[in-house]
Amino acid sequence: MRVSIPREGHKSSQLMMETGRVRSTVYKLDLLEAYMDNGDAAGFLSLYNKLFQTEEPLFAGESGRWLGLELFLHLSAFFLTYMNKRELIDAVGEGFQTEKLYKPDLHAGWRETIDYFGSLGVRIADRNSRMQTEHGHELIVKVHRYIDQYLHEELSLTKFAEFVCLSPPYFSRIYKQITGKGLLEYINETRIRKAKLLLKTTDKKIHEIAAEVGLESAPYFTRLFRKKTGRSPQEYRDSSKGLVVL
Repeated sequence: MRVSIPREGHKSSQLMMETGRVRSTVYKLDLLEAYMDNGDAAGFLSLYNKLFQTEEPLFAGESGRWLGLELFLHLSAFFLTYMNKRELIDAVGEGFQTEKLYKPDLHAGWRETIDYFGSLGVRIADRNSRMQTEHGHELIVKVHRYIDQYLHEELSLTKFAEFVCLSPPYFSRIYKQITGKGLLEYINETRIRKAKLLLKTTDKKIHEIAAEVGLESAPYFTRLFRKKTGRSPQEYRDSSKGLVVL
């Protein structure tokens, strides 16, 4: 529904309520930070559009023009502060009209202003997502090296999260997002891969191999090995040596 603008000095109660609602959005801008930090462009845009579902007539006339400037300055300060704290001005500004960030007269109207800051937030979120993915790949390589080296030790999500200085839920999400599998699944795959090598190239007993790949329980190791390969460790060893398994 369009908001009608009454004569100067005689605002309708509806217009006053709408003005108050729009002003209240500036206290919710901080909610957008988490979406940008997490690289969630879709989540950012969804919340941003809900906050600024405002019709152009609200900013008509002299009083509307000053209200528009007030909100512009809040948005400008919010995004400038965010980018300055994280040193993103140069990274985000390349190919983007950064002068519109602090010059309201470069915007044709309120809708263009809203679209501009919305696209800026999406740009920031996309950039953070790329950086997290690149950083995530580095972390995963580091974690995989640790697993290979200390496979015989007790391994847990909490230990690896501490190792890379992230919270367990966040590290788990990043790991699965990049690799397409859970951390425990990778650890078990690594255990089976090493166990196969040991079964083929050594005469170590099954319980010794189980311990060497980080599983103290030989029965559990045998169940896991059969689940992953379709054969018991002994059957695998016999077949790798060309023996007939009856």
